[in-house]
Amino acid sequence: MFEITFENEMREKSMVWQNSWVYNTRTIGVMVMVHGDDKGLVLPPKVASIQVIVVPVPYEDADMQVIFDVCSRPLWKH
Repeated sequence: MFEITFENEMREKSMVWQNSWVYNTRTIGVMVMVHGDDKGLVLPPKVASIQVIVVPVPYEDADMQVIFDVCSRPLWKH
């Protein structure tokens, strides 16, 4: 699904695989590597059922810094 590969001893491209019967830090690490980006962890929908993407659409003569500051604030606190 995510095509995570490595180069084996024979310099061939091989698929990564793991077998684990417990949810441990290795599993969390794989989730972070697969679903992360340059800004940090992006949780998949099955883990974080509520996800939001804010796309600012400025109007003419809009103050872009104000729009950026407002869009950067947390939407709500729990």
